Amino acid sequence: MEQRSKNKFYLIQILLFLLLFVFQPAHIHAQKSLKSLKVELTRLADLSGGKMGIGVIHLESNQKVYINNKDRYPLASTYKVPIAVQLLKRVEKGEKSLEDLLDVQPKDQHPGSG
Repeated sequence: MEQRSKNKFYLIQILLFLLLFVFQPAHIHAQKSLKSLKVELTRLADLSGGKMGIGVIHLESNQKVYINNKDRYPLASTYKVPIAVQLLKRVEKGEKSLEDLLDVQPKDQHPGSG
């Protein structure tokens, strides 16, 4: 993984971690908090050196903050997480084993998919 990609990956992890603490209950300083959150996320995204899209939804209040949400981004490795979750569910049910080999065909591979 390139250093720049690693930096972006770590920045995203830091952002997600910070959001857990920044986003307090919506009824407390709601509009001010949302505005300051958007300002801070924009500042951090600008520091990444690349183009970053961010979406945050407060589940209890359904309040939303978006940065560059009109732009399209490649999924990169993000699609691997739901695949791994489904595979682990099958392991849990006894349908698969962690020792099973999975057959990946050329048709399953796409440029840039790792």
